[in-house]
Amino acid sequence: MNRIISLLIFCAVFGTTVLAHGAEVTDTALYMKNAGSVIVTENSSALTVTVNDTVTGNAETFHFPYEEGKKVKSTASYSLPWERVRSSKAQWNIVTGGFGFGFVNACGSPSGCDVEMGKSFEFTIKNALAVGYSPKGMHDTFQAGIGMVWRNYRMTGDNRFFRMDDGSVAVGPYAPGLVPQGSRLKTFSLSFPVTWSHSFSRHLGFDVSVMLNANLYGSLKTKYRNAENIQTEEFTKVSDMVRKFSVDFMGTFRFCTSAALYIRYSPMKVLKTGAGPGFTPLSTGLLICY
Repeated sequence: MNRIISLLIFCAVFGTTVLAHGAEVTDTALYMKNAGSVIVTENSSALTVTVNDTVTGNAETFHFPYEEGKKVKSTASYSLPWERVRSSKAQWNIVTGGFGFGFVNACGSPSGCDVEMGKSFEFTIKNALAVGYSPKGMHDTFQAGIGMVWRNYRMTGDNRFFRMDDGSVAVGPYAPGLVPQGSRLKTFSLSFPVTWSHSFSRHLGFDVSVMLNANLYGSLKTKYRNAENIQTEEFTKVSDMVRKFSVDFMGTFRFCTSAALYIRYSPMKVLKTGAGPGFTPLSTGLLICY
């Protein structure tokens, strides 16, 4: 510990003196046997280093004035609060991030409900705001927060989504003479993820999340061309047919400090029982700023 503190002080004094005075090199280093803390302060006129002795309680202060008119260059590095590193003490952090784009599939959909995963998109913000806790000396973090997810289940074949007279959602063919341009079911949810994260290094790790969802919105949109080749769009809200609450399970693999691959699945159907075709969402994609 004493050697490390001596080395840090020497480097600070040496580097600043060289920058402030050109090529002049100091030949003096500080050694304090019972050093407890080092405080470095700087203003436009000088650099001050204060070292506290843990035994005597005394402090040694060293003052290094800058030459008037000389330029002094300094650098500093910062660790963002959401970086996952091993800590010597427990930490609480406010976390935000995890902007995601992926593709969503309709698992278990009935015949005729031909949702195409390659054309069905998911947009998500995993942590619009979250609180993270990292236990002392561990590579693990526990988080709880709030996020958002938009999903579009899209079909471009001969069938379309539509709302029946009783309000339920159905899938069926377009009317004769119409040229399909695509039909989709869109949902929006507030999600409340609870996450366990484990880091192998600053750049590599994985997360496992359980996400409670409040599904607040649903709508249908269908586009087609009529016999006169005029494009027409039909839009209908079906929020009352969407299951109000659901649970997702999400796994992510972090391969750098700001990006991760994810897979997300819910065993619960998107629409209420009897309110439309029964299928469950499975999505995969990329998270950034994560």
